[in-house]
This record gives sequence, C-alpha cells and structure tokens, in this order.
Amino acid sequence: GVLAVFKPNTIRKNESFETSFWALLEYLHTNDLQPWPSHVAQDPEDGDFEFCYNGMSLFTFANTPAYQNRQSRNLGESLVLVFVPATSFYGVKLLTEGGVAARKIIRKRVEEYDSIAHYPEFGADEGEIPLSWKSYFIPDENVPMTGQCPFRVQGKSKGL
Repeated sequence: GVLAVFKPNTIRKNESFETSFWALLEYLHTNDLQPWPSHVAQDPEDGDFEFCYNGMSLFTFANTPAYQNRQSRNLGESLVLVFVPATSFYGVKLLTEGGVAARKIIRKRVEEYDSIAHYPEFGADEGEIPLSWKSYFIPDENVPMTGQCPFRVQGKSKGL
C-alpha cells in the first residue's frame, strides 16, 4: 500500500478535510494515464465499485487530525490518504469465511481503540456488503451519510 501524507495546515474541521479528500481523488482520476479497468464498476452506488488508479482497483480511506472519536482515523497533524491494492484482500473478501473472521477481529480492535462503536453503514459482520465509497471518509459520529458519492468516473482520463 501507499500512504500520501500532506503538509500540516490550519484546517481543523473534518468537513474541510473531506472536501480536500474528494478533490484529491478526482485529481488523481482526471490525470490517470490508464483507463478505468473494465471489470470494476464505474458507479459508486454499485456494490462492485472501487476507486481505481493506474489500472488498479484500490481500497482507500482518509485519516485526519480532526477525528476525535475515531482515533484509528487520526494519524497526527496531517491529512493522510491510504491506498491499498484490492488484491491485498484476496482470500478475505467480505462475505467469505476468512472475510467475516477478519472483519470481526478488525472491528473488535478498532472498538477497543476508538471511543465510538464501528460505523453502522459498514454493515453487519456477516451481512450485506456496504458501498465501498462510504468507508473512504466516514463521519466522526455514528450519523448516516446523506446524498451520493462526490466522486464520479469521468470517462476518458487526461493523463498527467
């Protein structure tokens, strides 16, 4: 995986970090030299959607200093984007036996570390598969997300 760590600044509200996060994903996509992989859904509201870059589907999420309840999403004074190739999860897909077991372990550890229960829109351990974009930038409180994903696949990318 890759961590993108940005220079600390005066932003202290998650709403501002969230705007920056989606703008950064949009920038990467718009300037990607590779086409969107044909096997990955382009609509974030489709359960088979993942963010893609350089022809690779990626699990991505943001960490910010503004998280207070979700300490697992606060890595210090900077906005940090995490990118993990989806292939890293081979054998532990969400509804597989390995995936259910991994999800339970991760949630237990996160709930012990954070001062809040896991985000409800992540779904049950053995239940439905949540939309991936809803895990990219989650609220610090357990409130539902409203609206659609801010990211949209723009057709042909321009290249850097």
